[in-house]
Amino acid sequence: MAVTRTLVLLLLVAAGVCFGLYAITGNVRYKRWGWRIAIGTLIAALFFFAVLVAQQWRGSQKAEGLTPPPTHVHAVGFALQGAHVGQPRNGSTGMGVGNRQA
Repeated sequence: MAVTRTLVLLLLVAAGVCFGLYAITGNVRYKRWGWRIAIGTLIAALFFFAVLVAQQWRGSQKAEGLTPPPTHVHAVGFALQGAHVGQPRNGSTGMGVGNRQA
């Protein structure tokens, strides 16, 4: 985190130096470099911090229990809650209609 902040600051300072060189020399090349460095740095910084915010938001949802459990847990839970294999649903022994016990 500190490395990213330092890198962003150094790149913005480099853009400022390029703009300063443009002001001193009048060479358009420095202005172009300054804009490219500044825009690239801002886009990269916005993307990086957007990822950090998304991770924090996702972590806070997990802590509050707002996200559903993984899907494989649902599949296992559903299979365990269903009818048991080999046991009839109507309460008979499965031997046929005439073999019910009284």
